Amino acid sequence: MEIFLKHFAPDFKCYFPSNSSAPISREDEMAMAKMMMTAIPDMLGFYQQLGMELKPKTPAK
Repeated sequence: MEIFLKHFAPDFKCYFPSNSSAPISREDEMAMAKMMMTAIPDMLGFYQQLGMELKPKTPAK
């Protein structure tokens, strides 16, 4: 959860879904991420693999 503390401002607000009039706080977003990681332990590894696969390849010379 360090990523939230490091990269999200303390007054961070997320409007989800986008048409919602009530924002989600940084703490609520952290709790949701923690819940998702607990519920689906492979999620982090899956997205890390996707990120590695989606990196642009250097063109051959």
